[in-house]
Amino acid sequence: MMLRDGRWALAAAAVILTLVSVPVVGAKADGKPPVVAVVDLQLILHESTAGKAVQKAIESQGEIFHREISAQEEKLRQGQQDLERQHAALSEDAFAKKRRDFEKQVADYQRDAQARQKALQQGDTEASRTILGAINDILGTLAREKGINLVLPRPAVVFADTDLDVTQEVLSRLNSKLPSVAVNIPSVRK
Repeated sequence: MMLRDGRWALAAAAVILTLVSVPVVGAKADGKPPVVAVVDLQLILHESTAGKAVQKAIESQGEIFHREISAQEEKLRQGQQDLERQHAALSEDAFAKKRRDFEKQVADYQRDAQARQKALQQGDTEASRTILGAINDILGTLAREKGINLVLPRPAVVFADTDLDVTQEVLSRLNSKLPSVAVNIPSVRK
């Protein structure tokens, strides 16, 4: 499904945002090694209370849109069948006009379906940004508390000691800080 692909792309962008945005203490002149942490943003997005609520809201609205689009498709199928039945009984000019009217209906349907998909993606993206912003704040706080000066995304790490993984701590803090997120799906004009 396209929404999931968009969510993964958003998570990848969040990795970059997190690496750039988390306050980094910088290289220490005293030669001490960096304090590193690893975080699985995808797991947090999908397992957090807010992330699950966003997924549920998007899926629910997607089902509503799907039912509405299916009804429009059925109406178009009926219109096409009616047009085909009338072809022999109509003059070429009358048939051409009816065909143009039908093609306009099809184009309107396609625009509506695309607008609905875009609205779902926009609602998903905005809600995910809110979650990622909270994750970023939590990572910043955690970095200050534990002296972490480098946070790496889990997919970029081949091997790391499990003690370096702060995913569960971030997830727990996120669930406390942001138990839900409003999902605002822009209205679609018909």
